[in-house]
Amino acid sequence: MPAAAREARAVLTRRAGEALDRIGARCLLIKLEYSRGPCADDWCPPVPRAIVEPAGGPPADPYVRLDDAARVYAAPAIERALRARGGTLTVDFRRGKFVVRGLNL
Repeated sequence: MPAAAREARAVLTRRAGEALDRIGARCLLIKLEYSRGPCADDWCPPVPRAIVEPAGGPPADPYVRLDDAARVYAAPAIERALRARGGTLTVDFRRGKFVVRGLNL
């Protein structure tokens, strides 16, 4: 399948949707945060990590909408990673925080 035909999409679990409604947020933003690699001599590349934050409304550019209900928005790098693998991102709510599954950066 050509890369252009692949779709990037996100799914909110029932638990995540209920948590989003309970805290009064309208959508979730999925951002990338980079931390130092495991090397002590700074030769390792930075390690990306997905951070999920509730938001009161749709964000401005450069975020990309990943679901039809307009409740999940992601950074462009996350959308590119999903399109490259043709995968689906799942957002769940566990132990008091939003958790992302299905994302390989």
